[in-house]
Amino acid sequence: MKNTILIFGEQTGMIAQTPSRKESLKAALLDVITTVLILLWAFAALTKLLDYGHYRSDMHLQFFDGKVLHVLVPALPYTQICAALFLLSGRHRIYGLWLSMLLMMGFTVYVATVYYGYLSSHPKTCNGLFENSSWGGQLVINLGLLLVSVFGIILYQLKCNPWKTRP
Repeated sequence: MKNTILIFGEQTGMIAQTPSRKESLKAALLDVITTVLILLWAFAALTKLLDYGHYRSDMHLQFFDGKVLHVLVPALPYTQICAALFLLSGRHRIYGLWLSMLLMMGFTVYVATVYYGYLSSHPKTCNGLFENSSWGGQLVINLGLLLVSVFGIILYQLKCNPWKTRP
């Protein structure tokens, strides 16, 4: 029963069924997406926490108000850790996917505002991950990771939706 899933029969209750090739592909893609996001958030958070002084000083060069920075600077790496932990938990993976999408939306909007000139150029606080990329390159990377997060949410819903119909 290693590769067996349970589905609800109309009148017979729960019955065992081996997942189709399509279902196995969805599960594998979801695992790849989850792994990429876990590595992203774990690395991003750890680099911020391991060189906290540099991260904090870079953040204070941003356009944010001091009161916002007082909350944002410590909250960001811990939010990234929470995203990674949610993604590690099969039971709470969907929360990690949604949190990943929200984080990537925020980062993408910020990078886009700098790239398109709405904000003057500020130092990037990537701390090693994509620090050598241009603002345009960073925007492309962020959009890609945002799409990965959205695709992960869609795959999760397709894989785990108990209301979908089966033949």
